[in-house]
Amino acid sequence: MSDLLQESEAFERISVIAKLGSLDVCNAYERQVVLTLITEIADTARSEISKKSDNKIRLL
Repeated sequence: MSDLLQESEAFERISVIAKLGSLDVCNAYERQVVLTLITEIADTARSEISKKSDNKIRLL
């Protein structure tokens, strides 16, 4: 899978999860789960982007 596609996938997941968490039918616990999922996905994506950026800088 291409780098751009992987990064786009992470942001799409965050978007869908955030939309689900904003529904009126969600209770406080479900919103907390949504925030935890978003944080985990964002942290993983940030880490992957950082690794790729470091590798590009080292190659230069």
